[in-house]
Amino acid sequence: MKHPFSRGGLTEYTFRMAQNKPGAAGSWLFFTALRYPHLVLLVLAAAAAGAYFACALVVTTGDFFSAPGEFSRYALRIALYAFICGAAGLAMNCGAELLAARAERDCRMDYYAGLLSKDFPTHIRFGQKDLLPGVLDAPLAIGRLFCPGLARMIYAFFLGLFSLFMTMGVHPVLLPLPAIFALLLLFSLRGYNWHLEAAVTEERDRRERLAADVEETVSGRETIVSQSLTEDTVNTFNADALFLKDGSIQREKAAAWYLPGLLFWVFLGAGLFEGFFLLWRGALEPGGFAVFTGLFLVFLYAARVCPPAYALVQQGGAAAARMLKIMNRGKSFAEPPTRSSGGETLRGGVSFDAVFFSYESSLILRRISFTVKEGMFVVIAGASGSGKTTLARLAARLLEPDIGTISIDGKDIRDRDRQSVKSQIAFIGQEPFLFPLSVRGNIALGNPAATDEDIRAAAEKTEAHEFISRLSGGYDTPVGDGGEGLTADMSLRIALARAVLADPRILIIDDAAGTQDSKTEDQLCRAVQAAARGRTAFIVSHRLSQIRWADYILFMKNGEILCQGTHEQLVIESADYRRIFSGLS
Repeated sequence: MKHPFSRGGLTEYTFRMAQNKPGAAGSWLFFTALRYPHLVLLVLAAAAAGAYFACALVVTTGDFFSAPGEFSRYALRIALYAFICGAAGLAMNCGAELLAARAERDCRMDYYAGLLSKDFPTHIRFGQKDLLPGVLDAPLAIGRLFCPGLARMIYAFFLGLFSLFMTMGVHPVLLPLPAIFALLLLFSLRGYNWHLEAAVTEERDRRERLAADVEETVSGRETIVSQSLTEDTVNTFNADALFLKDGSIQREKAAAWYLPGLLFWVFLGAGLFEGFFLLWRGALEPGGFAVFTGLFLVFLYAARVCPPAYALVQQGGAAAARMLKIMNRGKSFAEPPTRSSGGETLRGGVSFDAVFFSYESSLILRRISFTVKEGMFVVIAGASGSGKTTLARLAARLLEPDIGTISIDGKDIRDRDRQSVKSQIAFIGQEPFLFPLSVRGNIALGNPAATDEDIRAAAEKTEAHEFISRLSGGYDTPVGDGGEGLTADMSLRIALARAVLADPRILIIDDAAGTQDSKTEDQLCRAVQAAARGRTAFIVSHRLSQIRWADYILFMKNGEILCQGTHEQLVIESADYRRIFSGLS
């Protein structure tokens, strides 16, 4: 395991830490910042230097009033201090911007890696409304937490600290008023944020609701138009837009109730009165009075900057907590200890031993046991809802069993290197997914090093070359998200070509032949048979054209394997099997 502070090592630390513990989000952000200690030190040092010399500039200016004859010495010192303040501010801003950008990137990468580590049931419970803020909005809020949020608060802290320290040097009697104001400022920020947080949360939820309205309208536009639901959707959107407007108004009202802006002038007036009194009594020089006034005015910066900066910090912390909540939902694939070397080659023998699996509290599979030899063509059959797809996902290691053992070549898959196993298993779901690339690019994903001849050979093997050649751009024809622009059987054959090019030892296809067209079904059956040749294959199907030439059939009912064997054996042995396939024989 890498050190948690090193680049690329924090993700594992984050997953161990993110267990909904109090302060988990703050710890995540803290250790994210510690990945870049040089930037953290730069921000702290620059903020301290800038604040110190800003206060020193005020003191030097006041001293000049006490000794106006030494103009050249004070003028040079004032110019030097002003230059240092500017340089320190520039360094602080650059360091904070870099730290914010890198923290935003790293949190986004940690979040995405956390999603990829989740098992399949967790993914199917996610929706875009849950996932997208963690990729887009939440990392931006984390970036704003560091800059300008924390950067400005750190600078304001050092300004107040040095101002109090130098005020005590002017006259100790003058210290209580600015000190009390500093304490009131700290306490008022908590109250200010308490009022503001509810309004900000409401506004954020309404924005997400509006985004969901647009997504639902675009996804269901055909239904909306055909069912004359346009007016209803417009009314819903307008109502949510009005709620968003009300939320924004509430946020501005909460921001308006900010007492330190008023308290500053009250305390400044009291401080000036006290300073005039000391000046009248002769306990304070005119230059000291000017210094005290200038140092007290420093708190005006804190009074104006801290509330919005503190709000950014709170919003960034809330965004981090939301990201961790998503990352902590459901199960993560547990990587085994280093008990076997990566890169081991599988032969393809698969065995299930008393496997149970459940989604949430619903038991889906029970007592699943079978053994398949390498190179066999296996059909998983059964009525709808019998657990066929879940069994296929377990074989592909998209799911982990609750109880029982899944073995490949006689060895528990949990004792094997997961990445090595996954690289030798190809899974094609009920709706084969194609990326927004060209046809060639989608097939080449199976083996990025493949040549054009290899890609064409894979397409020919899966009955895809003929229709690809008829496309407007041939193999360079772009396809949309999810294969838009292609029929379902075309997408499947391209996905099969991609799997053939990857040359897996185990091929798993969920409901490969879903078409009613006999010619297309024959092509798909030949494509599946060609893709399965020379490797262990599991096909979820109820098509007799596929079942007849299967080496082995797993017939499922109510989450159990009711019977297993060849088609001829099951027709004789199982009445349920005969009843389902009697119309097909």
